[in-house]
Amino acid sequence: MKNVPKSQKHRLSPKCLGLGIGIVWGLAVLITGWISMTGWGSDFVSILSSMYTGYESSFVGGIVGGIWGILYRRPTWMGNRYCS
Repeated sequence: MKNVPKSQKHRLSPKCLGLGIGIVWGLAVLITGWISMTGWGSDFVSILSSMYTGYESSFVGGIVGGIWGILYRRPTWMGNRYCS
């Protein structure tokens, strides 16, 4: 980092940020789908199931919702495969 100008040391990559947000949102949707099997968060799952096809209060439905959650955030980083 010796030769990097001070103005470029702490730059936020929008593509990496989008990937990170997509992963966190996907995990949140996945966990909420699993927790809603007990009755907690079932209203949230029913609202999101109108956007995410196959998302429901079940084990497989939580996985489907997690995948949809990651893919829904994809446009912010789809031009870049790796964060560098």
